[in-house]
Amino acid sequence: MPVPDAAALEGLRQAGLPGWMAENIVAVFGMLRDDPSAQVTDAVPALTGGRSRHLAEFLADHAALFAP
Repeated sequence: MPVPDAAALEGLRQAGLPGWMAENIVAVFGMLRDDPSAQVTDAVPALTGGRSRHLAEFLADHAALFAP
């Protein structure tokens, strides 16, 4: 069952976390609820000059590097 942000924040504060830390934890979980993996950016091409690709494609291309 989802916990409202205000309740999570209060619970973290009651557990003894500093306010800044509790607020950041709640903020991170808020970002995760927004599914950051669904966001597409041009960061990879802009930084590397290459095309971005799915992790599965990368792993298939480099499987030998991950073998025991």
